Amino acid sequence: MAMKALRIVPIAVALLFFAPVPAYPQGWYFDVGLEFVDVGKDLSAVDTGLGLALEFGFEFAPGAALNFGIGSSAHTEYVYDVTYYRFWFGPRITFQAGLVKPYLEAGIMSHQIDYEYTYYDIDGTGLYLGGGLLFPFPMGGAAGMYVNFADWEGKGSTGLVGDEGDVSTTIVGVNFIWGF
Repeated sequence: MAMKALRIVPIAVALLFFAPVPAYPQGWYFDVGLEFVDVGKDLSAVDTGLGLALEFGFEFAPGAALNFGIGSSAHTEYVYDVTYYRFWFGPRITFQAGLVKPYLEAGIMSHQIDYEYTYYDIDGTGLYLGGGLLFPFPMGGAAGMYVNFADWEGKGSTGLVGDEGDVSTTIVGVNFIWGF
């Protein structure tokens, strides 16, 4: 009995995942992304990591939306495990170019890098610029791929002058979008 109940949950989630919903109706949308994240410049010793992102937004006119997102990725720097968190918001413009729909977005992104097993973190805020391609499904929903770039000033938790520096973040991801 317990095994049947455990099988029902993944099946229900899979059916919800593939439910036919228009990809970009005017109104709210939600997407889930798998990301490859590179942190560079003064933090180039941090390895490229894998992470997840959740975005939601509101399309207030055809092709024009306000987008919000949160993401997290796991990295290493030498022997330390590092977790990188980010939050962003900004406008997204989607172009109607046939079967594939390219989009551009820009805005403000807040960053925090936490070093596990230490009480040290780096945070900062800066602008980001991104773009991607959406591939709508005939029955609704859309798959996409995207690239985001953020340039920001990092400041460590120790407050020392030598603890500040320039940081860049490059994110390459794939996502699935639901509209509702």
